[in-house]
Amino acid sequence: MRALISIACLLPSFAPVFGQATAARMEFEVASIKRNLLGSRPWLVPPVGGRFTATNVPLKLLIGLGWPQRISGGPAWVFTDGYDISAKEPEPPVGDDEFSLMMQNLLKDRFGLRVHTETQEARVYVLKPAKNGLKLPDAKPEPCFYGSNTPRVDAEEGCSGIGRCGY
Repeated sequence: MRALISIACLLPSFAPVFGQATAARMEFEVASIKRNLLGSRPWLVPPVGGRFTATNVPLKLLIGLGWPQRISGGPAWVFTDGYDISAKEPEPPVGDDEFSLMMQNLLKDRFGLRVHTETQEARVYVLKPAKNGLKLPDAKPEPCFYGSNTPRVDAEEGCSGIGRCGY
């Protein structure tokens, strides 16, 4: 009887273990990665309408989309060989953090990528305003297309969408 009572007392303590739902793994619905042998111009398009496209982009840049830290090490081909990627994001559209997780999972699955992060000390410069304050003129928004007469609907938007791709 005592054994039955002690087992009955332990059962509720296991409920959280079995009742926890695992978080869904962030992945692209469909993704194609191919080595670019044509030597075409590198091209990286920010995700638009749930689609991500990259042409002849080195793996180093793709790793930078998944992990925003500085990249060091790895074989030479990570920096030189280009890849074409076409991927479809799940519905509804994802944010930057989810996109980074999806890129991490894609690179881990397809390339067997393993990463290691570490903290390093480095010398840095700190910009501080002068004693009398800043003496910089106000910024004037300019369109992304330099050297062309293409009108922009919203010049203040600038090239902000490209920042997600690391350019």
